[in-house]
Formats: sequence, C-alpha cells, structure tokens
Amino acid sequence: MSDTVREDKEKMQALLTEIAGALMEILPENWDRVTVGYFLTGEDRTSRMQVIASAGREETDLMEKAWKQRSMRGSLRAAEDAAHRLHEHCAAAGDDWSEMTFVLKRSGDFTTDYRYEPIAAYDGAFILDWQSRALD
Repeated sequence: MSDTVREDKEKMQALLTEIAGALMEILPENWDRVTVGYFLTGEDRTSRMQVIASAGREETDLMEKAWKQRSMRGSLRAAEDAAHRLHEHCAAAGDDWSEMTFVLKRSGDFTTDYRYEPIAAYDGAFILDWQSRALD
C-alpha cells in the first residue's frame, strides 16, 4: 500500500483474520505455513485463488484437494469471499491491486504482498511464476 492510501487497518486485519480462520478448518495437522494467492484476472477481473499448505518440504495444494473432498469447499469459499471483500475495501480507498499473497505461519505471524500489474492470463505459466515468488 502506498503512503497516500488510507484503508481502515482494523478492517483489513479483521478480513485477513477471517481468511486465516476459514483455512484453519481444513489445514493438515502438521502444517507450518499456508500461502494464499488471490488474483483478479483478465479484463473482467475474474477472481481466482491458490492455497498451498506447507509442512517442512512437503506442499499440499488445497484447491486441488478440494476437488476430491467436497467438505473443504465451504472453507475455501469463505476464505475467497473474505479476500474479495478485502479487495473491495482496498479499492474503495484507491488501492486497486490485482494480486495478493497472504502467508500465515503456524506461530500466527503473517505477511501480505500486493501486486498491481494486470493479469492477462491465469494459466499454468502464471501459477508457476506465482509459486516461485511465493513459496520460498
């Protein structure tokens, strides 16, 4: 966020906490960190999301897992809805990002990173590029 943007920081914190809370219900027992990518793609800015849980060197794609386990879908939808509301809040304050990466560690520490470049294509190459930046 730029220094000129004045989002309500408490509301942002509440929405990030809501994302984390929704995901806590579906994280594997031995998770160390969870990395969420929320993207607005194409001219119509369609929302997309990636969620990767890490345990040591092992990574689990929770979006892929949700295709097989329907019970996970409600939690992922709740996390995506909170991310959508976070974007709406930021955009209303003039901070219209196209990508957010939210990393939550088991300790409760978290980071967020925002990017502003338009995302023309949400494809395998884009996802691999995001993963190479987000999953260090």
